[in-house]
Amino acid sequence: EIKEKVGDKKVLLALSGGSDSSVVAGLLKKSVTGKKQVRGVYIKGIDRPDDEASVLENFSHEEWLKVKIVDATDKFLEVLKGKVTMPEKRIAMREVYKEVLEKEVKDFGAEFIAQGTLYTDLSESGSGHQGAKRAQIKLHHNTNLNFSVPELSPLDDCVKDGARDIGR
Repeated sequence: EIKEKVGDKKVLLALSGGSDSSVVAGLLKKSVTGKKQVRGVYIKGIDRPDDEASVLENFSHEEWLKVKIVDATDKFLEVLKGKVTMPEKRIAMREVYKEVLEKEVKDFGAEFIAQGTLYTDLSESGSGHQGAKRAQIKLHHNTNLNFSVPELSPLDDCVKDGARDIGR
């Protein structure tokens, strides 16, 4: 499905180093044909301590994927100033996440954004699969951002264990 949709077009992959985006990276590897077709973007600033090192260790040697690190720490800190509640913080972080990815889409000339968005991410953010509406438990940084290019979210009908099974 990814291969049919993407063809020889460029894809920007939001690559966090976590299992979900890593599984999407694996799916893209099996789907693309060009060596310069996918750019993985790791956004530094809201990460766990070892995430950047993990991304570099696991993906920087790949011929089919060019990894770019974008340090958005200052932008995240700026938008988080004065925010107290988690919902306020999540909304603020979403803005930076989208801004960084949109800039990278433009710079790379990508025609798709790929993410490791899970069904649970969508559901908790108030969206459902195929139009179902759910209560918003919390907003996720990567859901319902209305990017300028279509999203590839091949795991959006999976929960965490299902995505990890695909990865294995």
